[in-house]
Amino acid sequence: MAQNISKQTESWAPVAVAVTAVTVMLLSMSSVILLCLAMLPTLVATIVDRTPQKYAAFCVGSMNLSGTVPFLIDLWFGEHTIDQALGILGNVFSLAVIYGAAAFGWMIYTLVPPIIAAFLIMMARRRAQQLRTVQAQLVEEWGDILKRNSGGNAASAAEAQSTP
Repeated sequence: MAQNISKQTESWAPVAVAVTAVTVMLLSMSSVILLCLAMLPTLVATIVDRTPQKYAAFCVGSMNLSGTVPFLIDLWFGEHTIDQALGILGNVFSLAVIYGAAAFGWMIYTLVPPIIAAFLIMMARRRAQQLRTVQAQLVEEWGDILKRNSGGNAASAAEAQSTP
């Protein structure tokens, strides 16, 4: 019985989403027009990025949305008409802000991973140097037996030294 109820609610989910989308489109068509045209770089990033995590879409989309929100707020609290939305999209400076923010998202996606990789390599090299220093101190303290038996553990090295 419980499975039948969940199947019934699952069958209504796409219908509910469609009804909500149509209602939003009818009530705020100017917002829909502004968002659809302003968020085109996000659509491109989603299509181009073939990784399952969609990091490009996330970086570009978040920056693109941050560039779009000020104009969306102007539209909501100002004259909320299709002419106003098209006026915002026709203004070169607003498009420069919107698409410039998306370009900044592409820049983040492109430049941050190599910087992080270089930082991690630098940290790994430093850690390896610290371990070599500790190893040299242990060899100095325990003798050459650690060098000869570096493949085994310390207990087997001590046993090898104690047996004649």
